[in-house]
Formats: sequence, structure tokens, C-alpha cells
Amino acid sequence: GTGKTQLAASVAHELELAKPLVFNSKTTSTARDLFYRYDALAHFHDAQFHKEAVAAEKYIRYEALGIAILRALDPAVTAHLLPPELRHARPARSVVLVDEIDKAPRDLPNDVLNEIDQMYFRVAETATEYKAGDPYRPILIMTSNSEKTLPEPFLRRCVFYHISFPDHGRLRSIVQRRLQPD
Repeated sequence: GTGKTQLAASVAHELELAKPLVFNSKTTSTARDLFYRYDALAHFHDAQFHKEAVAAEKYIRYEALGIAILRALDPAVTAHLLPPELRHARPARSVVLVDEIDKAPRDLPNDVLNEIDQMYFRVAETATEYKAGDPYRPILIMTSNSEKTLPEPFLRRCVFYHISFPDHGRLRSIVQRRLQPD
């Protein structure tokens, strides 16, 4: 490719932030999938076969943008929601890559306009909201292969930058730099 995906890693490196959190868009992706996934089937199963009540929170797995928002908050409030390798000692800013958003259904970009603008999300199953504060607001980078046109309301809220495929000389320079030992 042209390096669109590598842009997020480069931004994180330049800003001395952790490795980007990645969401790979699919044709079945929904707006909620950017933030979390809920395993309703496992929850239902456990509720049927266990005597004690089982909290819905146990069946929620946070995804890239949800993790970034949780990491922007006080860890005393959110640490138990994150996997151990993503827990943090203090609020932290993250870079989030939503890769190939044009693969997602056409409604997905419009369905997350408010959430992206406000950097918040709501977990319906627990009736809990999380909102990232300005100093730790995640940096969101989305890539597209221009396979389909994205909705105008969504595009009006984006800064667009086209990365052209490198010419022969530039490609040679990139390969040479990659092959040099550190």
C-alpha cells in the first residue's frame, strides 16, 4: 500500500504515545463495535445455568475507541474494565486507527458522528457512559481505500489527506531506510 495504516504508528511515535489501538472495519461492523462488544449469548447461557446473578459487565469486551476513551479517564474508575496489558497508572492519550472505514456499512460513519465529536460512548447493557476529557482526548485516524463514497456529513467533520503511491525513487529510498540496521 501507500502507508496509510503506518500513519497512525508514526503519529503515536512522534507524540511519544503508546502503540496505536486498531479497529479493522468489516462489512458487518456496527457503530457500537468501535467501542465495545457484548456477548449476549454467553450472558444468557450463564444466567440460565448459574444460581447467582451475573453482571452484564462481565460479558463486555472493549474495542479500540472504547479502550482509548477508558484510558483517558481516572484508572481508579476504569482499570477493572481493561485487559491487564492496557491498564494505566494515570489518564493517558491514545492514538486510534480505524482502518478501511469504507469497508463498513454506509451508516456506520453517520451513526458515530456525535460520539466521535464528543469522544464519549454509552454501554447500553450497563447504562454507563464514559467521556474522554480534553487533555487526553484520543487522536482518531481513519483510513479509506476509496472503494465507496463516505457520507457527506461525516466527511465534513474530517481532515482529509490523500497519500499517493510513492514514485520509483521514493520507494527505493523507503526500502533502503527499512533495510539499514538500527
